[in-house]
This record gives sequence, structure tokens and C-alpha cells, in this order.
Amino acid sequence: MARHYILDGYNVMMRLPELVRKSGPVRLEPGREGLLQFLMQYRPQGSPRNRVTVVFDGFAQIQANWARLRQEGIRLLFSEGESADDFIVKKISSLKDAPETWVVTDDRELTLRLYRTVEVMPAASFISGILTKKEETSEEKKSISPKAEREITDELKKIWLKKT
Repeated sequence: MARHYILDGYNVMMRLPELVRKSGPVRLEPGREGLLQFLMQYRPQGSPRNRVTVVFDGFAQIQANWARLRQEGIRLLFSEGESADDFIVKKISSLKDAPETWVVTDDRELTLRLYRTVEVMPAASFISGILTKKEETSEEKKSISPKAEREITDELKKIWLKKT
């Protein structure tokens, strides 16, 4: 069965080191756009049937490719006049498919408010599989297995020893 992930936008964004610089002030607009790009590129939500709703505090202040977001199963919402936490709690209470809905946040207060309503997933759990895969892929590119190393050495010995 397909899942619906509701992301506490700024909370998840702050957990992605690529999006948030450790030095200097945090710039929200590039961070929001970066989070959306991350969701489209790495698909931490898994199956294409899984939907994602990203909720940010405040009013819509983003130039997004709305058609591409819809195509990728991503919905972008702004809380407009209330906190994102309040907005998410209201959204959950209005859903009919709450058992298949997961809220992604590290916000302790929001987690307590959603207790026994829906599953709450820490942001790190949501993104960790993707970051781990990305790190493994980059490590694979940097090194080869000992077996492959021996095979290459043996082949080179055959070539070089014939010529000398």
C-alpha cells in the first residue's frame, strides 16, 4: 500500500548538511529549493506511488517547478498564518488514510501532539538510507575489491612478462 509522507519542511531541511551551511546565516529560499531538489533526485520516499507533502511555515515565497513537483508526487504547502506544526496536526485530523500517513520531523512537541494518531519518523531515518547509499556509491568508485586487484595484477603480469 502506498504511503503518504508529510514533512515538517524546515525541520527536515536543517538535517541535510548539503542544504545548510554551518557558517554564516541560514538562507531559507535556497534551502527550500534544495530540499525539493533532493526529494526529486534521491526519492527518499521510495516507491513512485508514495506521496510527499512538504509543509513550511509562512507564506509561499518560492519559485518552484510546480508541474514537475506534481509529476514526482510532491505537494508543497505553506502554513500561512499559523505554525507548520498546527497546520500538520489539522491536516492529519482531516485525513481519511491516516494509517498510511507518516510525519517526518525531529520536533519533540509535534511528535507528542501526533502520538497515537500517525507514525512519526525522525528526519534522519527518512534521509539516512539515501545518504548511506550515496556514500557507498562514492566509496565504490574510489576503490576496487582485493579480488579484482589480484585479477588485474595477474593480467598485467601476463602482458608485461611476454614483452620482456
